[in-house]
Amino acid sequence: MGRGAHRFGSGAAALAAAALALTCVSQAGAAPPLEGSRLSFDLALTSDHVVHGVTRSQGEPAAQAHLGLSRDSGWLMGVWLSTVDFGFSEPRYEIDPSIGKRWLVGRDWSVRADLTRYLFRPRSQWQDYDYTELRGSVAFRDALEMAVSWAPDYTGYSWLGPAYDSRMLTYEASARFPTRRWLTLTAGAGRRDLQDAFGASYWYWSAGTEAATERLSFAVTYIGTSRKAEDLYGHEDAGDRVVATLAFRVK
Repeated sequence: MGRGAHRFGSGAAALAAAALALTCVSQAGAAPPLEGSRLSFDLALTSDHVVHGVTRSQGEPAAQAHLGLSRDSGWLMGVWLSTVDFGFSEPRYEIDPSIGKRWLVGRDWSVRADLTRYLFRPRSQWQDYDYTELRGSVAFRDALEMAVSWAPDYTGYSWLGPAYDSRMLTYEASARFPTRRWLTLTAGAGRRDLQDAFGASYWYWSAGTEAATERLSFAVTYIGTSRKAEDLYGHEDAGDRVVATLAFRVK
C-alpha cells in the first residue's frame, strides 16, 4: 500500500471517530433543542483537498467532516475537519473552528463576517502552519458573492522559504447557477496576496458542476492557478487539476 493510501485510510478512521464524538455532542445538546437553532452535520470524501488553488493533501484523497450550528438571529458556529498531507509525517489533520454572523440587507442582499482559526495537528517539528483568518463577504440571492479575507499571522512554506506571522490577503468572487432543481453550475476566481510572506501574489480560478439531493451531493470541479503559484509551490501542488467530491448530509 502506498503512502497516500495509508494516510487516507488512517485519516478516515480518525475522522470517523471524531465525527461520532461530534454527533454525540450535538445530540446531547439538542435535548431540549435550542429555540431558533439548526444543527447540521456533513461527511465528505474528496479526491484532492485544495485551498486557494493549492493542494493540502499532495493530490491524494482526503476525508472531511463539518458540524455546524446556525441561529435565526444570523449567528453561525462550526468546526470543519480534514485529513492533510504536506509531504511530512506531520501534520495529518486540519481542524478549523469558526464563528460568524450573517445580516440580511433587503430581499436580495446579505452581508457576512466569519472568524476562523486554522489548526494543523499533530504540530510539525519543522513548520507551524496554524493561522487565523477574518473573512467578510457580500452576496446577492446566495448566487453571487464577493469576499475579502485577511490573516494577520499567516505561517506557511513555499519554494522561496518559510514565512512566519505574515499578513495574507485573499480576494474572491464566486457564482452559482442552478440549471435544474438538482443540478448547479459553479464558477469562481480569486487572488492570494502573499507579498508580506513571500513577496509574491497569484491568481486561481475554478469551474464545475454539482448534482445534489436532500442528503447526497456530488461535485466535479476544475481548478487552475497562474504560473506564479507554481513558482511558489511547485507544479505538483499548484497548477491545473480536476477535483471530485462526494458529500453526505447526516443531519
